[in-house]
Amino acid sequence: IINDWLWTDERSHVNILVHLKAENRYLLFYQKKYGLERPYYAAIGGLFEIGDTPMGCAKRELLEETGLEAENMIYLGKYRVQVNRGGGILHTFYAQNSIPSKLKKFSD
Repeated sequence: IINDWLWTDERSHVNILVHLKAENRYLLFYQKKYGLERPYYAAIGGLFEIGDTPMGCAKRELLEETGLEAENMIYLGKYRVQVNRGGGILHTFYAQNSIPSKLKKFSD
């Protein structure tokens, strides 16, 4: 055992590959992050909130970040990020045939 090993407890999160039904295209964010030198493309996603299931989190994040809902949300799998450092579990989804939601976005 290494006593001073860097360990962080990170919340689980989701990433979603979003398919837009009307355009038959995929939606990605082009964004800047502090830890990267230049902007990059990223999937839609976010962190779990208390009581979230993976599917519930994915649907909520899709609505919050894009105003969309998917006709078919497909679970692709999960893995632990930063396995040696305590990173959370990343759950991945495919949001097939996403369309504008009639629901009001929760945030953002």
